[in-house]
Amino acid sequence: MLLETINVDHLSGPCYILKEFPSKGFVFELKPGGDTETLSKYVYKLTNFLQNNEEPYNIYITRSIPIGQINDDGTRNTIRVYVWARKPTYGMKNLKVFHPALCELFGHLAIKSKDGYETITEEIVSDILQDITMEPFNRIVNQVKILFSN
Repeated sequence: MLLETINVDHLSGPCYILKEFPSKGFVFELKPGGDTETLSKYVYKLTNFLQNNEEPYNIYITRSIPIGQINDDGTRNTIRVYVWARKPTYGMKNLKVFHPALCELFGHLAIKSKDGYETITEEIVSDILQDITMEPFNRIVNQVKILFSN
């Protein structure tokens, strides 16, 4: 999957941002030998902030290459945690082909029908993912930067 290797931008402290992908979000990393408790505290700090501000969110954890590694040698010895602030999906239009939830934000799509599979395009998927993540991301990114600068 692309998000196992995609380049991310540093935001503040241990927090990175996912900008070159339709779903905009935050990224944390655990390198080999890293402390899982520290990683969990960082993720909790962000999700607690989101919860306290009544921002819906999704989390996805995956094996990956280290942030900043240029070439992909196939080794996945790092853990990345993706956190997306998002709009609620109830009442959203254009959910006939797929429902944008956790796996879909990561890029794994479960298409609902053969017709949907045959008609969906990258542009449609990109538009839906941007629609549910861009506004919340832009609204909170500066607050998250401050949150992790301390």
